[in-house]
Amino acid sequence: TTVPISNPTPTSPVCQGSVTLISDIQGTGSSSPLEGNVVTVRGIVTADLQRQDQLRGFFIQEEGGGDGNSASSDGVFVYSSSQEVNQNDLVQVTAIAKEYFGLTRLTTVSKTEICSSGNAQPNAVVFTKLPSRSTADVELEKY
Repeated sequence: TTVPISNPTPTSPVCQGSVTLISDIQGTGSSSPLEGNVVTVRGIVTADLQRQDQLRGFFIQEEGGGDGNSASSDGVFVYSSSQEVNQNDLVQVTAIAKEYFGLTRLTTVSKTEICSSGNAQPNAVVFTKLPSRSTADVELEKY
């Protein structure tokens, strides 16, 4: 689904317009229904792990609570170590949706814009029960 998102109001005119929901990129199955497609997403940076001794990327999560569907994830990893982002930035990223060892991520980033900074972190997901080893890949993909 491509939707215009208007809250919070981005400070950059580049961040206006329609984006693909992260939850639509993640889908409800074990792989992304948009794998291989160029997508533009908007979300809050929840972790900046771009250093070479880290994951070489950052995590973003949909603003405003996502789609409300517990079967899809509202967050995604952006594999790029050259983007000037910080935790709590609202960013708009254009990249290719890919699967990597069973996990969806955005790669080959062609554009990153900082829409605003100092935003509140999205609500965390609280696990009440961890999945079994045999079902962990499928169950944890939604997070």
